[in-house]
Amino acid sequence: MLVMASAAVWIGAGALTRIEVSSLSALLGALVALYAGISLTRPRIALTEGWEPWAGPLAGTVNGILTGMTGSFVFPGVLYLQAIGLPRDALIQAMGMLFIVSTVALAIALGGRNLITAELGVLSAAAILPAMLGMVLARRLRVRLSEAAFRRVFFCALLALGLTIAARSTMS
Repeated sequence: MLVMASAAVWIGAGALTRIEVSSLSALLGALVALYAGISLTRPRIALTEGWEPWAGPLAGTVNGILTGMTGSFVFPGVLYLQAIGLPRDALIQAMGMLFIVSTVALAIALGGRNLITAELGVLSAAAILPAMLGMVLARRLRVRLSEAAFRRVFFCALLALGLTIAARSTMS
């Protein structure tokens, strides 16, 4: 899954030069909203070991292509990792591995296609501070809410964000 996720990023990044930005933004918004909607409904998705040999590479390929097109690493990779029934700590570790591998692959794909500039790199680095602040605030909120309440707030906010991104992309 991780190999296919990182290799397929190159394919998705190729779409950045061929597909309108507003369409890719709409796709990003739809993916974020879809992931949030699925997470809010909490369906029991479980893959048996017999399905893993083909489902992992398939999920990785789709995840990589969508990562290359949108920069989002979550769908369907995280759902796959949840479906194979990893214990919580192993799930978090596997998600971290997916995000690191995807980030490196995306940087290589964008750099290889001359789609990232030094200016964008500086802007990305500058975004680390607000992201860290958000993590600190979320941690403070998380300890004040039950796990179920925090999960609802988080995924409702994610759903609103995805729908907003999708709506704004169709207006431009």
